[in-house]
Amino acid sequence: MSTCPDKLAAFGITAEPDETGVIFSTVDVQDVDGLRSLLDVGFSGERRQAQFDALFQSIESEGTLLHRVHRFLLGNDELSAEDRAVVASVFPLTVAVTTAPGPITVSSPVDLSSPTGTNVVCFTDVTLEQGGSFTCAATNLTFTCDTLTRNGSTGSRAADFNILGKPGAAQPTPPTPAAPPQAGQGTNSSCSSPGVSGPTGGKGNNGVLSSNGIQGHTGNNGTPSLPATIMIKQALKLVAPVAALTFFGQSGAGGNGGEGGKGGPGQQGGKGGTGSGCCGECSNGGTGGDGGKGGTGGQAGNGGYGVDAAGNITVATPSDTDWQLLSYTPSKAPPGKAGNPGGGGDPGPKGPGGDGGNGSSGTSCGGGPDGSPGLQGDGGLTGSDSTVSGAAPGFHPILS
Repeated sequence: MSTCPDKLAAFGITAEPDETGVIFSTVDVQDVDGLRSLLDVGFSGERRQAQFDALFQSIESEGTLLHRVHRFLLGNDELSAEDRAVVASVFPLTVAVTTAPGPITVSSPVDLSSPTGTNVVCFTDVTLEQGGSFTCAATNLTFTCDTLTRNGSTGSRAADFNILGKPGAAQPTPPTPAAPPQAGQGTNSSCSSPGVSGPTGGKGNNGVLSSNGIQGHTGNNGTPSLPATIMIKQALKLVAPVAALTFFGQSGAGGNGGEGGKGGPGQQGGKGGTGSGCCGECSNGGTGGDGGKGGTGGQAGNGGYGVDAAGNITVATPSDTDWQLLSYTPSKAPPGKAGNPGGGGDPGPKGPGGDGGNGSSGTSCGGGPDGSPGLQGDGGLTGSDSTVSGAAPGFHPILS
C-alpha cells in the first residue's frame, strides 16, 4: 500500500500546516469507491474482515442498506449495482482529513470532530505529552500513525482518546401568549329625569384569566458516537510512570427538556363607566374593573433519550502483547432531565376609574376609584426526566 502522504496527495490535499505542524483540510470524494480507498488503513483479507466485525459487533442489523455499505467500505464484500445506484445520490461527499508532513507533539486537547461526519487522520510519529489528548464526537474516525508515545497524562479526567456522541441540542423556550385586549368599560350613567342626577357610573368589567403558557418541548435525543479505528502500525511506547494508553467511550446523552412557556399576562380591567351630568347635578364615575389573573405557566418538557453507540472502537497494535497496555472506560449515555416549568403570567393591570359627570353649571363630580390589579399566574407543572440511557461503544483490540 502507498504511504499516508502519497495516498492523501492523490486526493489533492494541499493545505498548509498550522502552528502545530498539523494540516486540517477537507476533500470531496466523488464516489463510493473513492471513499473506500480513503478509509483504507491497509488491512487485507481476514484482518480487514476482523476490523469490520469488531466495529459493528452488536451494532447493526444484517441486511440493511447501511450494513451492506459498511461491509463494502470496511470489509471484504462487494456492493451490488442496485445499492450503488442508491448511494450515488450522496456523492460528491465532503470528508475531513487531518494529517502532518512529519512527527507531531500533542500537549493540549485536540478535537478531531468534524461537521462532515467523517475524519481521516493520518500521522507518522505522535508523541502525547502532558496535557495532550484526542477527542472525536459524533464523527466516523479513521486514525493511523506509525508510532505513538505517551509521556505524562492528560492532566484532567479525559482519557488519551475520547470517542463520544453529542448530547441532544437545547430546545427553545416557547413564546409567551399575547395580552388580551382590555376588558369592556362599565355602563355610563344617565340622568334619571331633568335636574336629577343618575346613578354612579357602572363598574368596569373585570379582566379574565389569561392564556396558559405553552408546554415545553421534549428534549432532543442524543447523537450517537460513531465507529472509530485507531491504528498504531509500528510501535506503542509508554514512558514511565505511564502504565496504559487510555480510552473513554460514551454515546450521546439525552437533551434536557425545554422550559415551559410563561403564562400570558392577565387582562387589564375595564375602565369604570362615566358618571351622569344633567341640569347642574352629576354623579361620580364608576369603579374600574379588576385586572385578570395571569395565565398558568406551561408544563416543563420531558427529557430526551440517551442513544446507543452506532459503532465500536477498534485499536490496532503491532503485537497482541500491546493489548495489556490499553485501558478502556465505557460509560452509558445518560438520559435527559426535565426542563423547568414556565412561570406564571404577569397580573393584569387594574382598570382606571370612570370619569365623573359634568353638570351644566360647570361643576364636576369625582372620577371613580381604580380597580385592583390581578393576581400573578401559577407556575407550570413539572415534566418527567427520561429513563432511557444509551449503550457505550464496544472496545476491541486487533492486530495491525
